[in-house]
Amino acid sequence: MSLTNATMEDPVILFAGQYKVAILTFAGPASYTTGGFTITINQLRYIAFAGAISALGNGWVFAVKSWSGNTVTIQAFGLPSTLAAGPLAEAAAGTNLSGANFTLIVIGN
Repeated sequence: MSLTNATMEDPVILFAGQYKVAILTFAGPASYTTGGFTITINQLRYIAFAGAISALGNGWVFAVKSWSGNTVTIQAFGLPSTLAAGPLAEAAAGTNLSGANFTLIVIGN
């Protein structure tokens, strides 16, 4: 699954003249893909840094796996109360994460 940021409200702010900072809030995918899902940041050509912030109350932690060009790959991990496999096991394929929100912070140009 791939998400785009088409519905975000003015997330990009100029930073130090040459970089932009995007702060974006997303819901997880309705059907998770093992290894992560991608988000394309249309306002950027390339990404220099990306980090994810999760609200721990939803039972899931979202982490940046990698980025390339203007696309970020996000992985989801379940907290012990969410999964029987132990702390921070990756979400199983097909898991519905649409009720879990996370914030993505991206710096690029």
